[in-house]
Amino acid sequence: MGDRGRESDRTGLLVLYGSETGNAADVAEGVWRAARRKGFAARVMPMDDYEVARLPSERCVVFVCSTTGQGDAPSNMRKFWRFLCRKDLPADSLSNSRCAVFGLGDSGYQKYNVTALKLFRRLEMLGATLPLPPALGDDQHPKGYEGALQPWMSELFPALAPALPPPSGAFDAPGESDGMPALDPPKFVVSVVGRTPPPAGAPHRALLEEGLEAARLLDRVSAAAIGCDEDAFGQRADARPPFGPHSPLLAPVAVNKRVTAATTPPPSDPTADRDVRHIELDVSAAIDVAARNGSAALQYEAGDAAAVVPWVSAAAIDAFCARCSVHENDVLHIAPHPYYAGGVEEEKGGVKGGVRVRAGALFRAALDVAGASPRRYFFTVAAHFARAQHERERLAELASPEGLEELYEYNEKESRSVMEVLSDFPSVNLPLDYLVQVVPRLQPRLFSIASAPSAHPGRIHLTAAVVKYHTPYGRLKRGLCTTWLAGLQPGSDDALVPMWIERGALKLNSDVDTPLICVGPGTGVAPLRALLFERSRARARLGAGAGGRCLLFHGCRAPGDELYRSDWQELLTDGTLREGGYSVGYSRVSGEKKVYVQNKIKERAGDVWDALTQGGVMYVCGSAGTMPDAVCLALRGVVEDVGGLSKEESAKWLATMASGGRLFIEAWS
Repeated sequence: MGDRGRESDRTGLLVLYGSETGNAADVAEGVWRAARRKGFAARVMPMDDYEVARLPSERCVVFVCSTTGQGDAPSNMRKFWRFLCRKDLPADSLSNSRCAVFGLGDSGYQKYNVTALKLFRRLEMLGATLPLPPALGDDQHPKGYEGALQPWMSELFPALAPALPPPSGAFDAPGESDGMPALDPPKFVVSVVGRTPPPAGAPHRALLEEGLEAARLLDRVSAAAIGCDEDAFGQRADARPPFGPHSPLLAPVAVNKRVTAATTPPPSDPTADRDVRHIELDVSAAIDVAARNGSAALQYEAGDAAAVVPWVSAAAIDAFCARCSVHENDVLHIAPHPYYAGGVEEEKGGVKGGVRVRAGALFRAALDVAGASPRRYFFTVAAHFARAQHERERLAELASPEGLEELYEYNEKESRSVMEVLSDFPSVNLPLDYLVQVVPRLQPRLFSIASAPSAHPGRIHLTAAVVKYHTPYGRLKRGLCTTWLAGLQPGSDDALVPMWIERGALKLNSDVDTPLICVGPGTGVAPLRALLFERSRARARLGAGAGGRCLLFHGCRAPGDELYRSDWQELLTDGTLREGGYSVGYSRVSGEKKVYVQNKIKERAGDVWDALTQGGVMYVCGSAGTMPDAVCLALRGVVEDVGGLSKEESAKWLATMASGGRLFIEAWS
């Protein structure tokens, strides 16, 4: 796998990104557009799509990356990062390269922007010239990551100038002369070439397959537009082959039941009713969409995650088509714009001549018209195509450097979808060329698998909390994926879930004598259920009484929110947890003190210390934010109070556990 840039391109600018949600990709494409506008040859692609062995030949490289979870690299840069960390790389590997790094993170987390900082240090170690310090975008900034991006962009090209060849002639961006923000040529040329009905056959399955194929084709034409490998673009390094984004499974829903008690929330706060679903996918009856994997069976391990492609409702698609004056059955021809891809050569299965997709399929599974918030460039483009003067001025203001704070308040903090923004600016009429480019891509959602292969053969269990919340301005928002999942009826024709498996961060110690300490508030208990059932079956194979002690700490708001109580009882009965191995804390019981998982750890400090001194492995799973740090602080308290270590020694103890594969933290936003 490698990029398809010509050797002559290597004297221009290469922009590489690692992105999980699309923000880093958006920043990277902004750098790429700015370079092209200034007349420089430039390429942009995910790090894992680039042939990293060629990096020493690149004279000028910009890296953009986010930090996910508890300091993890995004999935589309992990292969690149593993190669870059090889100990056999010479210290002068990148001595001919001039580089810059921009990171995206959230200072509310302990490992803020750690991926960008590690990357910067590694580039230094390999001899790269880094004329600028790493720029760190922060979600907590009043302007979001844009608060750091704009100052960095103003310094970037002067800092890289010694490694860049003279520009071949700057592109005169339309709109600059009349005070509007610059508008680059669209990435695609899109035209309506006909109209066709939806595919025949089983209606829902056919629509799903058509939508997934539209997403694959859009990946190919997107890759062609930026000059990188069409087959690699859009793939994910952690996907377990042979299945993945371009070859998913359609798994029937066998079970979909609510596992939290239903409550009647006050009219003022419908989010008070916490709806958590236990969903079982029958992967033994799953449909191979690509139909090219033969009889390959889905393989996974306890600790893995299921990647799920959400379904955009017919109502949302109808509304979006009506707003954009597109018919769902319009056939769209999408090709790379010659300005960017004029040198792209035809390859087997290539897209030089473009691809054809039905509009409804594109909006169903490739573009996120009803969920994700648009990026800043969306507002730049929209300003050019607003017919009403006051809307044009307002959009231009939001897209300007001076309007960043207001844009963040209006857009990101309010979680406005593309459709909601277009509804607020009714005079905007985006051409299809730009529409396909600036609407965010529909991203798969990752769910930690709650089942164990040995205990639940042929099934994948998911634990999904239906997302429902109020924005700062009191607008009720519902999660696109979890709302859809909650409504699927087992046995119905439309209860099919597009999915594949991704390798997880949690690794179960294969030695059954190793104690396990599992901490999982809320739905964080899902992957721990998988680990504990896998351990249970391993113990059963060895005979009664085998195996080290396992401790489980669960946290929830009230007894009605406690998850998988009968499963914990089963594991207590078979000896996996043993007596006293399960502790639960309730944080919102009226009239009672709030009790969190860290409080329960302190209560069982002696048992925790015993498990640690016997080589125990600790798993912490759940919502990111304060929870992981609070649990680690409680663990340090155990080490200090029971083990008698000092604060400095306890910090080293935890660091050694983490580096030695004995402390795993899986946290999500």
